[in-house]
Amino acid sequence: MIRILYVEDSEVYQRELRRLLEKEKALDFTLDTAINIEEAITYVESKQYDFIFIDVTIEQGSQHLPFLGCFPNGTALARYLRGKTNARMIAASASSLREQDGDGFDDLVLKPFWHRGNALKRILEGN
Repeated sequence: MIRILYVEDSEVYQRELRRLLEKEKALDFTLDTAINIEEAITYVESKQYDFIFIDVTIEQGSQHLPFLGCFPNGTALARYLRGKTNARMIAASASSLREQDGDGFDDLVLKPFWHRGNALKRILEGN
């Protein structure tokens, strides 16, 4: 079973990822979604994941998280989670990333996912 956490505040993208994963009939997966950085950290502290897809523009939530630095976003979250999990960190972005935004991620998938189903499948298969 592939365990996936998707850190994304857009319900549209959350549903889209679930729909694409469900189309892969042979793929046995669980998918949790976090709508902000604070929720993502709570999930990672309580569960193990194989993949964590992170919207690079995600916000921190209601609680101040000083360990993420002055500009908490998906990149800061990926860097922080490096010491907490062995999951592959995948940047999910609606546009190309600048080099510094990709720091901390293992791979990148561009949104909308339905245009990039092959890229998503490649990531999950480890190729």
